[in-house]
Amino acid sequence: PNHDRTHKKGSSQHPNIILRDMGIIHIPRVIASCARGYYRRHGIIGSSTSTKDKPSLSGAGLSEPHTYKSRVGIFDIDGFGHMNHSAYLAQAEFARWEMSAMNGSLEANIRSKTAFVVTGAAVRYRREIGPLFRQFEIQSIIGSADERNLWIYHTFRYPGEENRESKILAQLLIQAALVKNRKVVEPRLFMEEFGLDPDTVDRLHDSNNEGHMQKKLSTFQELERAMRASAADDDKRINGLLDEKKSG
Repeated sequence: PNHDRTHKKGSSQHPNIILRDMGIIHIPRVIASCARGYYRRHGIIGSSTSTKDKPSLSGAGLSEPHTYKSRVGIFDIDGFGHMNHSAYLAQAEFARWEMSAMNGSLEANIRSKTAFVVTGAAVRYRREIGPLFRQFEIQSIIGSADERNLWIYHTFRYPGEENRESKILAQLLIQAALVKNRKVVEPRLFMEEFGLDPDTVDRLHDSNNEGHMQKKLSTFQELERAMRASAADDDKRINGLLDEKKSG
């Protein structure tokens, strides 16, 4: 939302105001998503699949797609009456919070003091989602993993099977890493430690599995390499300017 209050030294919004607003809007939605996932986990699989010492990873988003239900809210919509492009990323994040609480990975992260860090994203907008309060779903699954990264694939749809409106509305591919003590943790080791089914672990690390996913990943990785090279060239340019300034 826009505010009249601005930083005294300029016309841009004060960073503290932006952070405050993000916290007021975003954090309660994250908490609500985690609570829903936790409730669904214990409502569906009970407490028999986890122990006091170690949660067990299973189900939603791992061996099968996780479905997150939501509506276009007042913080998602834009002046055109449909969900703003930036809201897709936020809604996908809420879906991941619910999924992680539901499949046990959130609890595993907390217990092992491991952070889930998003390192890249690619999104394709296919059809608009709206108007205000229109219900939609996000189907999410961890599609692949290697020694450093894991990839989560989100598809946005309207509810319902076998009708025109159930077609994909948007697609989002997230690249993420597991980080502990500022070091990347290999996803396989994390999954095996917390008891994920070995067949699922092997599927995620099988480079020949699910051809469509591999096509997405190869294209995503090619784009990432191009972006990294561009950023590195810009770093060199800036470093050169700094060196000239020092020598001058």
